Amino acid sequence: MSQKGSRRPKLKIGRSRLENLLEVVAIASLILAIGFPMTVWNELPEEIPVDFSLNGQPSLWGSKLSIWLYPVCAAIGYLVMTVARFYPHTFHYSVRITPENARRQYQNALYWLSWTKVSFILTFGFVEWQTVRIAFGYRDRLDWKGIVVLLAIFLGVNFVYRDRRDRDS
Repeated sequence: MSQKGSRRPKLKIGRSRLENLLEVVAIASLILAIGFPMTVWNELPEEIPVDFSLNGQPSLWGSKLSIWLYPVCAAIGYLVMTVARFYPHTFHYSVRITPENARRQYQNALYWLSWTKVSFILTFGFVEWQTVRIAFGYRDRLDWKGIVVLLAIFLGVNFVYRDRRDRDS
């Protein structure tokens, strides 16, 4: 069910309190993801894990400069999702967008986008933190429990907002 974005109503949707809170969490998490490597840089070994097997064991080691991939990817994701927020009329929807349902559908999509942004940044930050812990020898593998929790949050958000989308169509 595709529909050209240009035919859809273009509405200005303000941020709710929840979205403002999620934005603060996203920015704080991004600041931590950028600041953390700075605080450990001098002590960080020259080689750190850069790839992991399915059981979480490091399978490839590389330059400590690689630690910057996590905050850079998190920052790019943050920027893309922040800009996308201004164009909900261009998103793909599985329901037909009409003047009657546009505001509800856009708001629902923007809530989903806010939660996705936070979970995306938290995931990169968590793996960054785990990578440093492994590089320092505090752990020998990724803590998959933390990743499972973050994945559960992401999937839960998707389930909730998919259900809301379908109910509001």
